[in-house]
Amino acid sequence: MVDATDEHERAAVLNAMLASATAYPRLTDHAGTGWHVHYRDDDQPLGRLLLSLISVGTALHLAGRGMHRLRRCDVTECTVIFADTSRTGRQRYCSQRCANRDAVRRHRARSASGVS
Repeated sequence: MVDATDEHERAAVLNAMLASATAYPRLTDHAGTGWHVHYRDDDQPLGRLLLSLISVGTALHLAGRGMHRLRRCDVTECTVIFADTSRTGRQRYCSQRCANRDAVRRHRARSASGVS
């Protein structure tokens, strides 16, 4: 989904995940602690439950914050995919560690080429 070429393709992939993973939403008070919404059947295995929760959470995040806010870290050798939660929507790195690593790499490249 993160490598989708546009918003429509990203939505189609996410919709397929939602369709395969979720049951109808329902109100439950199964623990006696108050009513809340479940997006799953009670006897659903853990893997399907996690797919449901991740799919719904991703859909809510992208619909509320913007379809462009799911991306890969800009550090080439980093494989992390993250949800951009920054105020401006321009987060490029999965963590401060990757941001620092990339800044050091760019600095060393400029120093090696003689550019100040």
